[in-house]
Parts: sequence; C-alpha cells; structure tokens
Amino acid sequence: MIIQYICVITHIFNQQKVMILKEQLKLTDKFEYEGLWWLPDNQGGEIAGNLLFDPDDGATLKLIGSFKSIQDLNTSPKYEVIFGISTNGKYITLYNCMEIRCSLNLPGLLVSQYYVDTIIMGGHFLKPADIQFKKVSVMYQYLNEWVNISAFEMQRFKEPPGVKIICTLPRPISTRINDNLIVSFDFEASASTRSVVQKEVYMEQRTVVNFESSEGLRYQEFFETLKSIQNVLSFAVKRYVYPLRIVGSTKTNNTVDSNSTENSNVELFYKIRNIQRVDKPILPNEMLFTFKDVSGRLEEFLGNWFKKRELLDEAFSTYFDTLYNPHMYQKQKFLALTQTIESYHQRVCDGKYVSDEEYEKVYDKLVENIPNEIKGSEDGRNLAERLKEYLRYGNELSLRRRLKDILNTHKAVFTGLIEDEAEFINDVINTRNYFTHYNEKLREEAASGADLFYLTEKLKILVETCLLSELGFRNEEISSFFHKNRNYRHLINTQ
Repeated sequence: MIIQYICVITHIFNQQKVMILKEQLKLTDKFEYEGLWWLPDNQGGEIAGNLLFDPDDGATLKLIGSFKSIQDLNTSPKYEVIFGISTNGKYITLYNCMEIRCSLNLPGLLVSQYYVDTIIMGGHFLKPADIQFKKVSVMYQYLNEWVNISAFEMQRFKEPPGVKIICTLPRPISTRINDNLIVSFDFEASASTRSVVQKEVYMEQRTVVNFESSEGLRYQEFFETLKSIQNVLSFAVKRYVYPLRIVGSTKTNNTVDSNSTENSNVELFYKIRNIQRVDKPILPNEMLFTFKDVSGRLEEFLGNWFKKRELLDEAFSTYFDTLYNPHMYQKQKFLALTQTIESYHQRVCDGKYVSDEEYEKVYDKLVENIPNEIKGSEDGRNLAERLKEYLRYGNELSLRRRLKDILNTHKAVFTGLIEDEAEFINDVINTRNYFTHYNEKLREEAASGADLFYLTEKLKILVETCLLSELGFRNEEISSFFHKNRNYRHLINTQ
C-alpha cells in the first residue's frame, strides 16, 4: 500500500509551528542539568552542581560546595535568586531557593542541597519584577479535547491502494480581553523525521493558548492570567486542568547578561500539585460545555470571566477546590459547595435583611436587653459575649433564604432535577448543620451514603448554574448544558 503524507501549512510555515519531533520539556517531565551556579552579587564564585526537576517533588539544586561559609554550617539560608549556566549553554534563573541540606564529611567535600520554587530557563533576571512578557504560549491539559478542532483530513484510495493524510493547521482564534491583553487559541504540530528506512510516519497536533500584551505582562500578572484560564478550562471540562508547557518571550532586554537578546524565549517550570498520572480520555458529552459552545461569543465569554475575575476567584474558590482535589471526601465536597453558595449570594445579592445602618440600631437595642442576671458569673459573661457575636451576624441572610433565591431565579434550569424544593432545602440545611456541629439530634435528618452523593451533585449544579449565569448564559442554554452532559443527564433522568 502506498501512503501519501502531505502537510499543508501555507499561512503558518514562516512561524515554524511544525516541528520535527524536537519536543520542548513539559512541567510533567523529569530532567537534569549539569552546570555552574552562583549568587547574583558573587559572579566569579561559581559552584558546580546539578539541577533536578521532578513534577512530583519540584526542583532541587545539588552543589559540590555551598554559598555559605563553614562557620555558618548550622544555618539554613534562603536565597531569592540563584543564577546558573548549564553545560549545554542554557542561562537559568532559580527563584525562592532554600537550603535543605548541607554536610561536611572530613576529609571529604562540602555538599549542599536547595529546594527551588521556580525555574526560568533562557535568561538571568534579578527579580520577578524585572520580567515583562510580550507573549506567552501555554499548553494546558485537556485543551486539545476541549477545543476539538482537527487539522487532519484522511483520504483513502482503492486504485492504486493508498491513504493520503493532509494536515492543515487552523488559523488562530483570538479575542481582545482588554486594552493590554489579547488571548488566542493557536495550533501547532510535530512530525517525525525522514529516515533511510521509513516504516512509519507520525504527526501530532496540539492546541495552545497565547497571551499577548502590548505593554507587557508583569510576572505576577501573568500567573494570575494563567490561573484564570486554568479555572475556565477546569470549569468547562469538569476536571483538574493544569499547564503542561509555558514558553514566553520577554518584552525588553531586561536580563543581566550582555549577550542576551530581546524577545528571547524563556521557559518556566514549577511543581504542579495533584498531577493526574492516568490521562483518562475525555469526550465532549462529559464536559459541561465545549469551545464550540462559546466560540461565537468568545469575546463576551472570556471578557466576562476576566471582568469578574475578583468576584469569581473569591466566591467560587471552594468550588474550584473540589475540581482540583478529585479525591476529596464527599462530606468535604458538600460543605465546600454550601460555602460557595453562601459566598456567591452574599457578594451578588448583598444578602442582608435590612441596611447596615438600620440593623446597627436594632443590634444596639438587642445588646442592651441582654439580661443582667447572666453576667453575674464567668460563664454568664461568656454567654453574653457569645450572644453579642451571634447578633453581630444576625442581619445576614440564612442559607435557606439564599437557596430559595437561587432556585427561584433559575427555576427553568432545575425542572426535572429538584421535584420538591422545600424537601431539598431541608436536606441541605440539616446535612450542613450536622456536618458543622455534629449534633446527634440531626444525625437522622442528615443525608448519607448515596443520598449524600446525589444531594452534593444537585448542589454542584446550583453552583455551576450561578457561574454560567455570571458568564452571560441564559437559563435555557444552561439547562441544555446539563441535559447534554452524560453524568448529569443520568442524574436528571433518575429523578
């Protein structure tokens, strides 16, 4: 059989997005670099050693020597920055380094070991504030599956027998977030090299997210943006999403090396918590929504996400904890979701019975009327203080009231899911109160086992409905997302 392998890259060839299997390192890869290492204010005092990176343990620097003197052998210093150059010519910056081991075995050598928070390959930077990214390209876990735009076309022929595979990389899909930031979904591919004995041909398409900034993204600002997109993707695919590769070009020549060039690429490496070793396949019907669901309104969708980032980060932080910790106990998930509902409703709907000014007057009168008799003993005084603390938050809406408000606002979404609102709310309240106070009187009223699982899943739908609503989706659209999702469809159909 004759196999024709054709790669069509007309509009992106000059950007070198097709690579011949020269893969860049990922945050999930182990690697080791030999080199020389020194402190920024002590160039000439280089020490030989190895930099090791393990995705589970993070980065470690092992030196044949130490940055401290023998007199300070019992101290464990911290260094904001360590510079290095590898034996293959890579300039490396290590941030937030702490000595974790130092030993001198006479008549041997002094050796030391350091924990490293972040590795930056490609330049020497005195501090994170010196870094401004003009463009950063990030490959995320599950991004390919979420975008799901294939570059491949396969044609089969009977005469002569053969297969033609055409790879046409799609054009980037970009949207402007604000005056200083453009986010785009771009595509690249890697291909196998040509061999004298060619028995196979391999090609892989990848999707990346590009962040481009005219003014330059500061180091901390970039990580906040990185986390925002990570949250978007985790929310969409309903799994823990993390960056696999981070490559950026700096805006200006702000390295301390005279031979560094403007816009040279730098790569970032740091420890990722809870890396999933088994890369389970994920299909569109397992996601809450896909890229195709939002592609026609990408600017509105991402614009809302970034515009409301502070609200979303604060109000939904406990919800994202349930995504980033897939092995969380069911009880913890349930409590995290009830906390999310309270936090969200308080921020969006104010969540007060009367104004703060009005309640202040009520509070003062209530405190004045705490009976004097109970203040006659230490226990009584403690009770009085407890009552004052309780009354201080008496103007906050109850969880029961918050649940009612959300259910009424999005009634169309919960049709077929929650048949008896009163019963559902009672189950949530009783279960929350039991898990919070462990009052034995509530044990029988609290959900457990399979009932707790289904109650938690319904709470999750409430939370996700609120989040989708904040991003601009109507109740009808939100309902369709849940009905298309394989896991939720099963939940809804069994009610």
